[in-house]
Amino acid sequence: MGNFHGHAIPGTLMIILGLFYFLRSLRVSFLRGLRTRQFWISFEALSFAFYGGIGAIGEFLDALIPNSNFSESHLDHIHVTSALCVVGIVELLHLYKVLENPAWGLVMPGGLVFVATLFTAHPQAYDLETFAHQLTALLFWVTAISRALEIFSGMYLNQAYLRKTKLKNATWRRKGGKVFSRNYYLMDIPRVLCCCFSPRVRDPKEEEEEVQLGMNPGYFNPIIFNTPFPLISAASMFFNGVWWWEMAVAFFSNDGKDIPEDEKMNPMATHYAYSHQVFPHFVWVTLFFAFVTIMAKFIDRRYFLAENQHYEFSEDDEVEFQMVRLGSQHNLNTVIEEEEDV
Repeated sequence: MGNFHGHAIPGTLMIILGLFYFLRSLRVSFLRGLRTRQFWISFEALSFAFYGGIGAIGEFLDALIPNSNFSESHLDHIHVTSALCVVGIVELLHLYKVLENPAWGLVMPGGLVFVATLFTAHPQAYDLETFAHQLTALLFWVTAISRALEIFSGMYLNQAYLRKTKLKNATWRRKGGKVFSRNYYLMDIPRVLCCCFSPRVRDPKEEEEEVQLGMNPGYFNPIIFNTPFPLISAASMFFNGVWWWEMAVAFFSNDGKDIPEDEKMNPMATHYAYSHQVFPHFVWVTLFFAFVTIMAKFIDRRYFLAENQHYEFSEDDEVEFQMVRLGSQHNLNTVIEEEEDV
């Protein structure tokens, strides 16, 4: 990681993941698949597992092949990447109910906390570089807390939706249905990523029902996207990726040589970082998120809602809507039973 590519590549992956979080947080109909389709629900865990594994192997080879100089820095970087790989694998197991205890949902945020803690104790030659690593640690902390709140919101809020999901699971198992949590189907994966595999084509309704049967609702419960946490996760992860690119350019390219020496050490280093590095990125990232949000809502209303003539409601919204329509104080469980009978 101690070079341009070692910061640019992780930064790019964080930007992609942050952009995915952001698009998923937008409550527009044409992006609904990011919240309900199996591949996209698994995308975060797959990304961590893939990048962590490749990164650990790459760091190990970088230490051995060029000069056989296995340093403490290489070991730190291997710790970071391998931790992310383990986090991704455990999240997949929790996502597919192989690990069912809710505490397993904290492994992914815990892995980010571990990475953040490691970066706070990552000594650098200049105060400016130390500040840069402390800022990325702070952003990892924010993402970890926000993702933990997302997962637990999905597990414990919107009880009407959770009860319906449990009822579907119980009914399916009584009928001798297949345990979908032990199977992963290749569908909705872009053709270019399928290689020699053939994706299984299914009816969208059938697929969504299988997702509810086989996956942990803490990751796709509609109530999650009524909270501010998905957007907070998106902003912190995206900005972190941008910040890693800033470190790559500032510290490992010719542009970095233009930074005066006195600006790299305190008391000027922190001021230089905030005024010349953090502030410009904060402005354009904020404007970018606002612009994409406005455009997505415009496209949705102009081209999609005009065709469908409906908005996307969460399960709670649907129950409340039906209670108003019925014009009586029905018990919530009664409304759910009536829905199931239909």
